[in-house]
Amino acid sequence: MDWPETSGKGSCKRFCGACGWKIGTTVQALLFGAIHLPAVWGKGIVPALVIVLLTGGIGFALGWLSQRRAEGSILYGWCIHAAANILSPVIVFSFLL
Repeated sequence: MDWPETSGKGSCKRFCGACGWKIGTTVQALLFGAIHLPAVWGKGIVPALVIVLLTGGIGFALGWLSQRRAEGSILYGWCIHAAANILSPVIVFSFLL
């Protein structure tokens, strides 16, 4: 399993119990975005902000899905994340060919 999905969502569930789902999901989303920073390391602040906000937004959406629609299950978020990891290189490389 993927670390952001298992640790991030598990931590989010515990944190949400103490602070509410919006704060817990926001913190989890920012951590999820920060995990993706090595992809643009040394490229400047703008690419770093784009990566954190884009992946953090996706992380928030997956956290919302888990908390509000999937009864706390990380299965849907894990499947969506896996699909994005499979499809994103295909899409990127199709533009490079």
